[in-house]
Amino acid sequence: MFEQSLVSKHFCLLVILALAALFLSGCGAMGVKERPQVSLANVGLESIGLFEQRLALSLRVQNPNGSDMEIRGLSCTLDINGQRFAQGGSSKPVTVPAYGDMLMKVNANAGTGSVLRQIQSLAVGGREAIDYRLQGRADVNGLGLVPFDQVGDIPLMSLLGQPAQPGHKF
Repeated sequence: MFEQSLVSKHFCLLVILALAALFLSGCGAMGVKERPQVSLANVGLESIGLFEQRLALSLRVQNPNGSDMEIRGLSCTLDINGQRFAQGGSSKPVTVPAYGDMLMKVNANAGTGSVLRQIQSLAVGGREAIDYRLQGRADVNGLGLVPFDQVGDIPLMSLLGQPAQPGHKF
């Protein structure tokens, strides 16, 4: 009877320790309360094909929290001048430091039709800037799938090597 009482005490102690460990492991993710800020930092051309262009999107991910934020993956779309231009994602996990930011590379695909529509839109003229919208979802440890949506513009003068007007992003 004494042995049975000792075994049940050890079992209770193990259960309590397991629950404490489970609780403490969740505390790291509990420090992440605010959503990350995601913005477009750069667009690079990786390859050109007959039907598809591969782009390298550089996204700046900012962590407004006091603890590191693990992003397990991300998917996004990029609209230019109100039209879908490219879509892509990254499954490479990254850790954004507390109150910090980092660049995250996202591979994206743009169809030839999308590229040609944008070239035609620029050829018509009358535009001072290229408007863009970046939308997507980031898989954040402790928060789940977090949507993001950022709009901005790229002054055409800055693309031609002339200084941009103050107040423009990019």
